[in-house]
Amino acid sequence: LKSNAENNSYEMSSIEDDDNLFINGILNTYSDAFSNGRRVYKNDAFKVAYNPTDGPVADITESFLQKLFFTSSFDRQLARDLSGHKKITLAGHSQGGIIAGNTLLNLGIRGQRGVVEKAIFYNTQISAPRAYLSSAMAGVDSKFVTYGSRYFDPSNVAGPNITDPLKFLSGIPGLYLPFGVDHHGIK
Repeated sequence: LKSNAENNSYEMSSIEDDDNLFINGILNTYSDAFSNGRRVYKNDAFKVAYNPTDGPVADITESFLQKLFFTSSFDRQLARDLSGHKKITLAGHSQGGIIAGNTLLNLGIRGQRGVVEKAIFYNTQISAPRAYLSSAMAGVDSKFVTYGSRYFDPSNVAGPNITDPLKFLSGIPGLYLPFGVDHHGIK
């Protein structure tokens, strides 16, 4: 999807070389997804690979399964759509980061190394080593991988990270404290 500022609408768009793509997290409307994408890409043009919401229980279950089994129909389709392109920047927030990691793995398995030039992971439930490994499988140079996860982000409870157990532990009070949810967004 791409935003049409003239009439405040969204339209279907195909993926092209040099595109900046953003993948949204759970419970995001189109508007939320574009708003978060703007926070990532600032003034650069971007498109959203929109991950539709099916409600909190379904979205959280889907995220858990994507994290556990490294795949879903969404990331397989996105890998298929990206195949053959070049110089793509792929960014994901929350569940979108899980999808981005799985898409990168799928591209690597398909022999499509070098399609994605930059990978960005924001407040996702996958660990930094998994983000970097997924990126490496797709041929992304580690100096072009950005990974960010915050302490007190309540989503860290849903995505325990054995390489940084303090993030998991800090996510517990983040579930109950008013500032916790703020730590999950994109600044």
